[in-house]
Amino acid sequence: MNFNEGDRVFLRPDLKEGVRYGGWVYIFPDSLKHTDRLVTITKVNGDCYDVSHPLISDEEMCWITDEMIAGYGFEYGEKCLMWDGQETCATEQIFTAYVYGGEFPYRTMHTYGYKYAKSLHKQPKTVTITLTEAQLEEVKKYIKID
Repeated sequence: MNFNEGDRVFLRPDLKEGVRYGGWVYIFPDSLKHTDRLVTITKVNGDCYDVSHPLISDEEMCWITDEMIAGYGFEYGEKCLMWDGQETCATEQIFTAYVYGGEFPYRTMHTYGYKYAKSLHKQPKTVTITLTEAQLEEVKKYIKID
């Protein structure tokens, strides 16, 4: 597995539904069909990742494999580290686009791109906890919960 919990990734645009990629058949949730294909890895399983996106409902489970991922994902305008050869030569850049299939897919405000990129900050992790009603009432005294 090449990615970690909390990483944002771009899904490859050339994925075909019903085709096996790395042991899993690709089935894309209807809610994401016309989006930027940027998802967040919420759990690393043995041979796949659980992912989330604001448009994926709890009923729409979505699993992906390394073979379905184009690369790390960033929001337009996000600052990140980019490099071509050694990561030690990385420079801070402003992300503008990801061009799948190109030799230099990570695009910046400049006219050229980079081969590799990673976030400047650690992605927030999602934690799920189970509380009894009494515990929930106690927690509500300290934080706002809808």
